[in-house]
Amino acid sequence: MQRSQKKIELPQKAVKKDWMERIAVRYTLWRVFQDELIAQITDKLVKLQNTEDNTLPPLRKQLADTNRGIESMLNAIQQGILTSSTKEKLEELEKLREELKTSILQAELERPEYNREDVIEWIGRSKYGDPDNKNTSGRLLISFSTGIYVFDDRLVFIYHYKNGTRTVKLADVSAAFGSDLKSCPPPKESQ
Repeated sequence: MQRSQKKIELPQKAVKKDWMERIAVRYTLWRVFQDELIAQITDKLVKLQNTEDNTLPPLRKQLADTNRGIESMLNAIQQGILTSSTKEKLEELEKLREELKTSILQAELERPEYNREDVIEWIGRSKYGDPDNKNTSGRLLISFSTGIYVFDDRLVFIYHYKNGTRTVKLADVSAAFGSDLKSCPPPKESQ
């Protein structure tokens, strides 16, 4: 019995980094920075920032428990139960309350809130930035892409969003960007 063998296709081994980055940046600007997609990304980012941080709920619960403890101690003092340990415990609880308030404030400050216009403006800095500028292109690729694979006839871009893998034929890239890529042609295979 004969097994059928499946051909495993591997990416090209060596590609000029500048050429690849130039195509990746231009394709990302063309594909990702469409107004409809920017609106979707913006809505999701604004919604995501409104979800509660994992550190805040436990801190708030601990603060509420501490406030209840302080109230219990004050009630005990009002009933005439005042010992050195009661006073000591009350001071500990008051100190803990101040520490918790500070921790909550720090956690809230670490998560600044951005409105929809702020997010669109931030994305716009990449959308309208100079794709030939190394800072712009580097920031763009780091922010939106996780990987790029080059094959003989196509490129595979992997982005940070759901179902973010895009396969593009080199002929389509050339058609989309026209002569712009001719100034930075793909590498020739060395013999």
